[in-house]
Amino acid sequence: MNIAFFASSLVSAYWNGAATYYRGIVRALHERGHRVTFYEPDAFDRQKHRDMDDPAWAKVVVYSAQSEAEVLRTVEQARGADLVVKASGVGVFDALLERAVLDLQGNGCLVAFWDVDAPATLDRVHNDADDPFRPLIPRYDLVLTYGGGDPVRNAYRTSARATASRSTTPSTRARTSPWRRIRASHATSASWATACPTAKPAWRSSSCARPRPCRSAG
Repeated sequence: MNIAFFASSLVSAYWNGAATYYRGIVRALHERGHRVTFYEPDAFDRQKHRDMDDPAWAKVVVYSAQSEAEVLRTVEQARGADLVVKASGVGVFDALLERAVLDLQGNGCLVAFWDVDAPATLDRVHNDADDPFRPLIPRYDLVLTYGGGDPVRNAYRTSARATASRSTTPSTRARTSPWRRIRASHATSASWATACPTAKPAWRSSSCARPRPCRSAG
């Protein structure tokens, strides 16, 4: 699969605790034959404090995040990917990215939200009916989280159902969960990911399976 990944940073752990997590995930995807382009903003002086060069197992695109127009141009570069991932906590223009990546859906492209801090995200959307991410949840083909198990899965399903029930313009686009296509690729031996499709009829299907841990790179 050709995967476009929008997140905080792959090459710098400066004010970015998720860096090592992303490195494990992206490298594991590469080792399983997937091609990953990692889009990260030039923000928070992370590029000045890199702790690794661009890796051989991912293409890194550092984009300017000085304006919405620049961010949208970068998102457009991901058009044509098989899977587009928007991770939580990019740090700049998160709300814009969460909306913009959904415009890439269709023509074989699936869009996922990868939540690396699900308790914070869910607390925010549950306590603020006007949170901009809340109505977007059921539009994502898949939500992946860094752990959390059933409580997180159920909370995301509840949010998706509640939002969809208020919508007056139901989607007519046919959706299928990409879970089976990537279940062997999205966890490393050091971390678990919890997957939950958000689109109908996934709410009524059997619960998402927890993946087996992948062997560590040797």
